[in-house]
Amino acid sequence: MSTGRTHSSDSDQRSQYLTRRGLLGAVTAGATGLVAGCTGDATTSTTTTSSSGKSELSFTSGPSNSLAFGMGNALAAVVQDNSELTVNIKSGTSGQSIALVGRGETDISFGTTLVGTRAKNRTGLFSDVEFSQTLLQLPSFYFMKLGAFVDAATDVEYFGDLAGKSLGPGPSGASYWDVWEVALKKALDIEDLQVENSGVGQLSDILSSGQATAVGGPILSNNVTPGFMQQVLSQNSVRMLSYRDETLGAIGGDSKTPLAELKKDTVKNIDEFTAQGDTAPTVSANYVLWTSDAVPIETIYTLLKTSWENTTALSNTHSAFEVWTAKDWYMRNMTPEVPVHPGAAKFLKELGVWSDEYTVGSV
Repeated sequence: MSTGRTHSSDSDQRSQYLTRRGLLGAVTAGATGLVAGCTGDATTSTTTTSSSGKSELSFTSGPSNSLAFGMGNALAAVVQDNSELTVNIKSGTSGQSIALVGRGETDISFGTTLVGTRAKNRTGLFSDVEFSQTLLQLPSFYFMKLGAFVDAATDVEYFGDLAGKSLGPGPSGASYWDVWEVALKKALDIEDLQVENSGVGQLSDILSSGQATAVGGPILSNNVTPGFMQQVLSQNSVRMLSYRDETLGAIGGDSKTPLAELKKDTVKNIDEFTAQGDTAPTVSANYVLWTSDAVPIETIYTLLKTSWENTTALSNTHSAFEVWTAKDWYMRNMTPEVPVHPGAAKFLKELGVWSDEYTVGSV
């Protein structure tokens, strides 16, 4: 895969590209502490009990102004208002935050099941990161349906047609890229794909100027179209790319790249679709929450039970929480490859959605 130039952008719209060295440096430095509910030192964790008797959790929930960060703040506010638990929000990328959990420097993080599994197995970027605690899985957080668009006047219809051309997937190191890259490798020789990284706010300009043949990323995040993607669609005449049948078979047969259908009438301003019918195939980047064996059972149970009992308040605070009102949502993104925190298992069993395909970790 060849890498094009990275376009400058506002820092709150980009995440640092985490090479193995970059991840180690980020973990050593710790995440940036920001206010939500309470502030916290990113290098000082784990679960504590305050002088008032309340339990406290630290949650590294995404870069500032990201979907994950907004959801983290909403979750913290609702949980604090309805329980004896305080959730202190910090900013940080998903790969960084998962590593911080393993090192005992934050209690909860977010990330795709693919990245979390790599962290648990110490592969890829995590091969040189030392963990002092055992990584455990929590329920679903959010999903992103990933897709790409070209100028409707071009003859590019499928991802395989991008061989020798360029794709703007958003920021370098975007948390969804690991999943999307696996899928793209099934569609074309990715070494023939020129990647033009940029801030998400620049995707529309990159497409209209011809700096990239296609641009893309999350079309839906928990059934909400991000503002930057709305900008791409409203400012350009676009065609949504699809995958050829043989590619769809390869993607669908890989647990790392789950397919998800996009109902065409749920997203406005898409002029043409390569896919026939009422839906178009997308690859879903599925995010869960992550924690460790250092966090008590009742603390995690309280977090999840309080969230479930206050889904209306969560939805009113942030629309991305609307999917949390369905019981089957909580295990939808989870993977059997990583043990589940026993506090989460207790909650999921009470909810009636637990599957014996999963294992319960120890604390």
